[in-house]
Amino acid sequence: MNLWNRIEKAVGQGLDVSRDVLDKARLGAKDLSEKGVLKFDIMQLERQSMKVLSRLGQDVYDAFSVRNQQSVSRDTVGVKELVAELGDIERRIEEKERALARLASHEEKAGTDNGNTP
Repeated sequence: MNLWNRIEKAVGQGLDVSRDVLDKARLGAKDLSEKGVLKFDIMQLERQSMKVLSRLGQDVYDAFSVRNQQSVSRDTVGVKELVAELGDIERRIEEKERALARLASHEEKAGTDNGNTP
């Protein structure tokens, strides 16, 4: 094999390797951005949950102190709606956490498939 053929072969292999590296980097960046969005969404939902919990606490306090109620139940004015809202937020957080776990699992599997250790 002459020098030109060797150079041509080396450049071709280099391009193939570069293409593979860029493809993997692109997928990795996509996973990172998806993970970032999911983590941000979870954080927002947790903040929302804290606000709803605060409103729930205020409603319970008002029931006892302002309205002079002797007890509070799920049917107490405002409580039922806030408890339902908290349940919805919790469900959405769990969905986001499962999606995040799937991404991490996919990432771990990709690292194992490439011979890398996670």
